[in-house]
Amino acid sequence: MRRPYALPLAFALATLFLAPFSSAHAACTVPNQLTNGQTADASQVMGNFNSVLTCVNTAPAGSTNALQYKAGTGTFGAVGPLTNGQIAIGSTGGPPVAATITAGSGISVTNGPGSITISGAATPYTAPKLTNFTWGNQPSGTTGTDTSTGLAMYQPNQNAENLGVLWDKTAIPASTPFTVTIGLDLSSIASAGQAAAGLAIGDGSGKFVSFEFYVSGSYNVTSNCQWTNYATYSGGCTTFTVDSTMTIMQINYDGTNFNISAGSDINSLVPVGTYSASSFISAPTKMGLYLRGYSTNGGVTFFHYHRTA
Repeated sequence: MRRPYALPLAFALATLFLAPFSSAHAACTVPNQLTNGQTADASQVMGNFNSVLTCVNTAPAGSTNALQYKAGTGTFGAVGPLTNGQIAIGSTGGPPVAATITAGSGISVTNGPGSITISGAATPYTAPKLTNFTWGNQPSGTTGTDTSTGLAMYQPNQNAENLGVLWDKTAIPASTPFTVTIGLDLSSIASAGQAAAGLAIGDGSGKFVSFEFYVSGSYNVTSNCQWTNYATYSGGCTTFTVDSTMTIMQINYDGTNFNISAGSDINSLVPVGTYSASSFISAPTKMGLYLRGYSTNGGVTFFHYHRTA
């Protein structure tokens, strides 16, 4: 007795399902077109339902996990599937695109499965590693150690000139301009004594020039000091008094001169001098880090070291 009611109900449900799909997905058609007042056969209704089911299962565009968007009249388009950290980003006049967020200056973006983490960027400095250097001179008690904040060097009071020098294992290519930037912390040095640390640039003959920060009652930058060997200072230094917060030095070799800059921010260094690169040494072929404890125990941490050649 209930069957006459079941068929019209099924037809009504089919009509409800078909209505939205006919506008969203033009391919959704049914095999049996039923009109008002028509007695529907169960096989016709089931045929229509199966057709709708097939249409629903095939309607999405793209591969598994792709995002859907309206591509045109009655059609779908797809974005993705998205990888870790990707999102759908609008493009004027075109379909959305899958892309990740780009980090700006001072910002770090970390992408993960279902997550995007935006934070302040990690330190802009690259600390040197002891394995990339070799001792040119290691006076008794002088040490070099990798730490969580950089390459730490220590030298006990020498009561004379006797530099502890770590040469970079990578030689400077012949006749190649370069820029090298170092960052160091000498804050633990007592002002009562004299200690210094910085960069040495040599020509392979044993001679080298040095560029350093040193403490001797005040905090200073000394440029273009000349050394015949590790224990023989030959003069030539020019000194600039700077604030103790200035812990970064950059030397640019343009093929003729050493151009020196210093500051407390790697992005805003101030020029402090220009010196003839050939005034004491021939063409530079090697560079390295050094520490000298002239009249006090010396300790330094090199928290940054970067060179372009």
